[in-house]
Amino acid sequence: MANFIKRNGKPPENHAWIEYVALKMMAQAMNETKSTETDKLIAYFEKETQFDILKARKAYFRNWDHQLMQEAYPFTVKEKGKAKDKWDFLALGSAVPNANEPLEVLAPTKEQNPCTL
Repeated sequence: MANFIKRNGKPPENHAWIEYVALKMMAQAMNETKSTETDKLIAYFEKETQFDILKARKAYFRNWDHQLMQEAYPFTVKEKGKAKDKWDFLALGSAVPNANEPLEVLAPTKEQNPCTL
């Protein structure tokens, strides 16, 4: 991130992470399957293949609903006068779930999901 800020004079936009990680996951899937065929890529993702998404824990797509399972970060807005610059306005909390908990605690299980009942 420091290189990006040095080059552009500001941190990347919010969606830059999403776009980068999505492209990285697709490239991994195409390289591993040696294909761009939709059915082969879906099958690859449905194996719950793990992806480095630039967070402490790897992520994967849950096979039954294709939900991206990843850790999350709660945040609060910093008090006025506490920011270092105009982009430093959020205080991140610790990642959830805890490292010893499965990522599924953040999303309902198949049995709890009303769309699958």
